[in-house]
Parts: sequence; C-alpha cells; structure tokens
Amino acid sequence: MYLGKSYGLNTALAVASQGTAYSNSFNVGYATSFGLAILAKSSGVVAVRIVLEQSFNKLNGTTGLIEGQSSIYYVVPDLQPDVITLLSDTNWHIRGFAPTESIHARFKCIGQAGNDPSTTLNLILMKTEPGRSYGA
Repeated sequence: MYLGKSYGLNTALAVASQGTAYSNSFNVGYATSFGLAILAKSSGVVAVRIVLEQSFNKLNGTTGLIEGQSSIYYVVPDLQPDVITLLSDTNWHIRGFAPTESIHARFKCIGQAGNDPSTTLNLILMKTEPGRSYGA
C-alpha cells in the first residue's frame, strides 16, 4: 500500500531546511508487520528525523483535519522510538516499525540543522495483514 497518490515512488515530500512535513495518513488495520522504504533526494546535505504519529481520527477535511497539516489529534505515542533519528544520505533505506494500538497513522518528517532547502523524501509504506500483503 502506498502512502497515498502523492507519496509514491515518482513524487516527493518536501522537507525544506528545518521545516516539518507530514505524509498522508494511512489505516493501521489488522497488519502484523510494517515497513517504510525511504529515499532522500537533495542538492545539498540531508538531515531529517522521521517519527510515527498516530490517532483515532481520520484526516479527511470534513472534521477540520486536513492531510499534510499539523493536528492536535496526531501524536507520537509515549515511548515510541523514532523510525529514523537522522537520515543523512541519499541511499534507499527500509525500516521496520511497530505502531501502538490505534486506527490511523502518518509520518512526521522534521528537517534538522544543516538540512538543505531542496531535500525531498520518497516514502513507501509496506504492511502485511493476515492473508495479504501490500508494497512496491
């Protein structure tokens, strides 16, 4: 399952300088394992932290919760480790992660000191549910 139409292999999520960007949200469902494939592109230094935010609310606009924007309903669960503490290269990475029990989740990508304004991320969500799997 891709992270929405905007965040597949051929498009990018801009994480400029020390800004914050949010992936599209996704349903956690009955998945038993999760992975995130990440590729950064930049004309300079890459320095990005990626954390998993979770919620009981769906981002759909009708509730005032809009994809790509900060939301008080999406938080990093207590004691949840970073998906990546410091992404600092332009190689493909695949990281496993284990969401806390919730319905919806998304990735919060935070530019760190020195991150180039041109930095973008390609994110691909992979998950396995009983009887089926999704991915690239």
